[in-house]
Amino acid sequence: MRYSFFATLFLSTCLFAIEPPAAGLPRLSGFCCSISTLSSVGLISGYSSAHGQPAWVFHEIRSPVFKSKRSGNFRSDNRLKFPILPSVFNHSGFDRGHMAPAHDIGAVYGSAAQRESFLMSNISPQGPTVNRNIWRNIESWCWSTFSASTTTTVVFSGPVFDSNKTYLGRSSVELPDAFFKVILYQSKGNLHMVAFIVPADASSNQITSYVSTIDKVEEITGFDFFPSIPLATQNTLEAKRESISLFVNKKAVSRRR
Repeated sequence: MRYSFFATLFLSTCLFAIEPPAAGLPRLSGFCCSISTLSSVGLISGYSSAHGQPAWVFHEIRSPVFKSKRSGNFRSDNRLKFPILPSVFNHSGFDRGHMAPAHDIGAVYGSAAQRESFLMSNISPQGPTVNRNIWRNIESWCWSTFSASTTTTVVFSGPVFDSNKTYLGRSSVELPDAFFKVILYQSKGNLHMVAFIVPADASSNQITSYVSTIDKVEEITGFDFFPSIPLATQNTLEAKRESISLFVNKKAVSRRR
């Protein structure tokens, strides 16, 4: 089935600054806290001050324009009233985990945009086992799968919280219970959605172990993803557990974020 309505979702030509996707930014449907939308050149962060980190981060994957070499230092986002200091992670045992990967931002928007990806409004605490293994593998699968496409792939990533609150040391940064990544892409004129949910204590590095549905991500986050897509199409695609290829480009997997 072809969705002519969605042609405009993937025809972004501007390389100067990211714009919200035509499919829409996530809408609150049950989330307990307010969200501040922070736009940077290569990403948009839906920031939750209540959690001390982004609730979601939007970025795009498309054909690379620049050679992406890791460039940037973690720093506070002074657009926020109560910015998080990178130093709260020191000696905590947790990595500063990019939600939108620095590599992808640099490849599409350049080094200045990549440096913005190191703002703490794009960072959630991740254990090293997750950040340096399965989360990295999922990012690499996304890049190697979609960067050669002639259309733009829409990606949202973020943390998941349950009712038991624990924090990073004495900071206001809440420790997530899991992480999600939802993807909207087009193939042969058809629209597809892919979702991943990765527990904070995940041990398997097989990305197929964490494939889920958009419906499940919406259930555990309280967000409505892709709200501008007609409801009937949402209901069909968001309930589907998409099959994915195990192929991951070895060069992509070895890249630094």
